[in-house]
Amino acid sequence: EFRLLGAEEPVILSGKIGNIMETTCGRIGMRCCRMNSGAGQDTMYMAELMDAGICFVPCVNGISHNRAEAVTDTTMLDSVEFLTELLRDICCAC
Repeated sequence: EFRLLGAEEPVILSGKIGNIMETTCGRIGMRCCRMNSGAGQDTMYMAELMDAGICFVPCVNGISHNRAEAVTDTTMLDSVEFLTELLRDICCAC
């Protein structure tokens, strides 16, 4: 049996922010890739108001939204470095 639980329209996030994110990753030597996501984050609503993007932090064994979800300390520290540098790059681009 199938039941529709939601009917949110897809949102295209900012290419400008995506480009800055890729540039930041390259500058600090971090790998990245653009991807489609079915995540219903707050970003989809903010994208109506401003340039917006999402960065995902890789979980151990790819498991998320589950009790087994985990992130290594190294991944968290790398993510904080990325976000810090990304904010700098966004501010410099404006």
